[in-house]
Amino acid sequence: MISRSKRFIFVHIYKTAGTSVRSALVEHVEEDSQVVKLCNRVTYKLAGKPAIKPKELAWKHAGAGEYLALMGEENFRRFFKFSIVRNPFDWQVSLYEYIRQSPGHHLHNFALAVDFLSFLRSGVGETTKPQASFLTSRNGELLVDFVGKFESLDKDFSKICEKIGAHGKLEHLNASTRSNLPEYYASPEAIDIVLENFHRDFNLFGYPKSLP
Repeated sequence: MISRSKRFIFVHIYKTAGTSVRSALVEHVEEDSQVVKLCNRVTYKLAGKPAIKPKELAWKHAGAGEYLALMGEENFRRFFKFSIVRNPFDWQVSLYEYIRQSPGHHLHNFALAVDFLSFLRSGVGETTKPQASFLTSRNGELLVDFVGKFESLDKDFSKICEKIGAHGKLEHLNASTRSNLPEYYASPEAIDIVLENFHRDFNLFGYPKSLP
């Protein structure tokens, strides 16, 4: 998500309240960026490729490294880059339940057929991609200026708005229904899988390596 008027780039990591953040800030995104996104969504379905040059594309879950590659280092540096991250234990549960409750998701039938531990064991789709991969370069350098946390969303979003000179109201959007966290991690193996797959997130974002 890019705003040229407010000079910001929001790196939207799935299931970290990104839909709420986008909704709160969408008024600052220029119309042409939204049109480009819509055009490309349609043409990908019809022709398997975008009608607009990739340099102009502002797609939903682009990583910071992809924005950097498309914009060039000089332009990229001029924007305030931010994102929101989430405790990996909680993040994986949210992703699992979201997929189970979203019939249009390509992993929907699979997630309905397996329990949480089997879902983690499978390593399919987005389930093994750490949040850090959205925000760092290939050599591990952090490419964004501010990393807010889902656990302190209201406070961190206020800091973001103050920095970019914007006013936005957060609404709780795109939430999934779920049980209490310990129920998903009754097996120590589930904890071990998350610790192994997302060790970069725990280390980079300072999350404790125990269930919250």
